[in-house]
Amino acid sequence: MFFREPAAYGLTVGAVLTELGAYILRVVAGRRHGRASEGLRRAMLIDALGETAEPLDLADLRQGFTKGAERAATSEDIGYYASTEPRGERRLLDHLQESAFWSKHLYSAAAGTGLVFWIGILALTAMVGVFAQPFLSAPATLVFSRGVALVLTFVSATDGITRALDWLASAQLAGAVDRRLEAIRPGQQEALLAIFADYGVATTFAAPIPGTVYRAEKARLERLWRDRKGLVKPG
Repeated sequence: MFFREPAAYGLTVGAVLTELGAYILRVVAGRRHGRASEGLRRAMLIDALGETAEPLDLADLRQGFTKGAERAATSEDIGYYASTEPRGERRLLDHLQESAFWSKHLYSAAAGTGLVFWIGILALTAMVGVFAQPFLSAPATLVFSRGVALVLTFVSATDGITRALDWLASAQLAGAVDRRLEAIRPGQQEALLAIFADYGVATTFAAPIPGTVYRAEKARLERLWRDRKGLVKPG
């Protein structure tokens, strides 16, 4: 907005190319996130109930992973879930409830951070558009270039706000799953399967939780979950 010719034109072209690249990467990331969510749910079932009875289906699932994801299997975290129950329905219920507990808090934290950041960007864009009036006396090509910059910033901000609202919706769904699991009793397999499916919906369609949010909340959520379940951390 505040650059003169010809630098403004080069920056505008760069902004357009960056936004196009971001869109392509977002599509690819969405597909990989869906596959990762499917793998995480399958891993939860295997850890809770034992080896899968559908090795062919599992092989097809792994075929969709990247080579980097396959190498990550060597770094398995054996303490990923806190449950100490033997394999069976009770262990699956514990895993699912722990995942729902983490998801509702992480999605909520990500939504709050995202909304504050992107609404701030949107407000800043509006202010620049208003106070940039003196710069609109420039040549028509430069005015067009600056207009493109404003539009791209607005598009990015609204996309970020939409993503934050999706996190908020997923937090509410995960919270509902957590409450339903609190009331379920062993032997209610139909209800457990229905809740498992609902949790899959809550985690698949929202964007991945930013790593900064996860790292900031990890220690606190581990402590809160252990306090809730009365667990004592080994060592």
